[in-house]
Amino acid sequence: METNPYPTLLPALRGLLEGIRQKKRVDDVVQAVLEQACLIANASHGSFALVDYEKKCLTIANVFGADWTEEKKLCQLSIGQGLTGRVAATGVPLLCADTREDPAFYPLFDYVRSEIVVPVVVKDRVWGVINIDGPNPDAFNQNTLQLLIVFAELTAFAITLRQEMDEQDRLQQKLLQSDKLASLGEAIAGIAHEINNPLSSILGYACLLELGLDPAKTADGIEVIKSEAQRAAALIKGLLEFSRKETGTRERVEINQIVRKAAGLKKFHLKANQVKLEMKYGDDPAPVMACSQQIQQIILNLITNAEQALGADRLDGVIRVSAQREGDRAVVEVGDNGPGIPSETQKLIFDPFFTTKGPGQGTGLGLSIAHSIAEAHGGSIRLSESTPNGTLFRLELPIARATDEAPVVIRKPSTKRLRFAGRVLLVDDEPSILETLATYLKIRQVETERAPDGQVAAEILRARSFDAVISDVRMPRVDGMQLYEAAGQIDPRYQSHFVFMSGYLMSEKVKAFIAKTGVACVAKPFSFEDIDAALAPFLTRKAVLAP
Repeated sequence: METNPYPTLLPALRGLLEGIRQKKRVDDVVQAVLEQACLIANASHGSFALVDYEKKCLTIANVFGADWTEEKKLCQLSIGQGLTGRVAATGVPLLCADTREDPAFYPLFDYVRSEIVVPVVVKDRVWGVINIDGPNPDAFNQNTLQLLIVFAELTAFAITLRQEMDEQDRLQQKLLQSDKLASLGEAIAGIAHEINNPLSSILGYACLLELGLDPAKTADGIEVIKSEAQRAAALIKGLLEFSRKETGTRERVEINQIVRKAAGLKKFHLKANQVKLEMKYGDDPAPVMACSQQIQQIILNLITNAEQALGADRLDGVIRVSAQREGDRAVVEVGDNGPGIPSETQKLIFDPFFTTKGPGQGTGLGLSIAHSIAEAHGGSIRLSESTPNGTLFRLELPIARATDEAPVVIRKPSTKRLRFAGRVLLVDDEPSILETLATYLKIRQVETERAPDGQVAAEILRARSFDAVISDVRMPRVDGMQLYEAAGQIDPRYQSHFVFMSGYLMSEKVKAFIAKTGVACVAKPFSFEDIDAALAPFLTRKAVLAP
């Protein structure tokens, strides 16, 4: 007969509950349950099998005890097969006092003479099965069965908790993206109109140059085209950075930089609605370890709320945004001169789905999500002040420590007044980009050859030698990464004489590839100074000064 299990039962239960409280992995909890059950019941060994309803079988996931060979661990039973399969099919616990008397027993171990099998039921469905074995008949009794049922319920609780946590994380990410898209849509509405201004200037001066602009004004026209193109590019870059699906990766970044980007996405919309935006930045550096896009989302939400509080008909509306360092905290404040928030409403503003806006005008998730983001960054957000003369929100984030990772700053060499010599292969599926680059490099006395994609480029590399290759990342047929690999096989020298160009926010795969190879990458739209800096290490510099 079995020994009294109760002296060791309470410490075992306490340990299992502590593991669940600490939100340990399900696999760790299951293994601990199996070990404690076998030790308390004095079982020879035990196993935990997962039920696969799609394949209609049970797969062993955890084991405890001796004699578990790899072959035995890989053994699978059909649902309904053996005692374990029967419990998986019925969901009813089973105590077998003598395995020789039950023809359904599956002899995985020929010396097992008694067995207990209990289901782990999650959301009214058998999720898995706990099985413990004894070497003698009547090794277990009803007390042992009840003990194992309790352990199975603890396992089910740990699994349910983990599933709910995963679902909560999934919903949180979905809400984050939904709120971001709402902010993005509003930003696009304002910027789409504003971006037509620089494009109109570019088109107008290009037409004047085509018609023969007064030579005295040609230089001015060219400068306008250049500056307006840079302005349009900055707008688009800001939108792309904010719209990308962020994974939550944090980096060391100045809080002023985040605030400037967020305000830049709103200032045109505010200007169109006759709302004045006042910005103020502190003098002291205020670096934070943060996901820039998520912090931008908070600031955009606060600015949008301030704008809506001012009302559509108000002509003297002002929104004030400040960023500064206060001790070990980076502080961002967003205030307005609106009517304030009623006192009975103030305590509810961070509650999910609470909104004072009309139907279809808000979800009530903005401030709730902002609060979650701030807390996840070790910071806080609160209503600092609200009176009939205005409202002020305060966001605080911890200052990055000196040991936190800092971004690598790549300084461009001064190459503007030096001529180069060498041969470069240009690869891009945009003919106009190839033409522009080839024309410029010809001025710099660099020979070039062009290829519309990686496949043609590889054929050229096999036939001729070059000092460097500059290639777009995304191209039809063979892309830039595939070309890089092919070029390295043709001549290993190209692995260090290669430059990428990219006109979009790179995927994690591309980022990882560039980080692994150490290849330089020039962002489109680029300046010729960017091209000079990227190619300078691979080309011969002449002592003759350029005109």
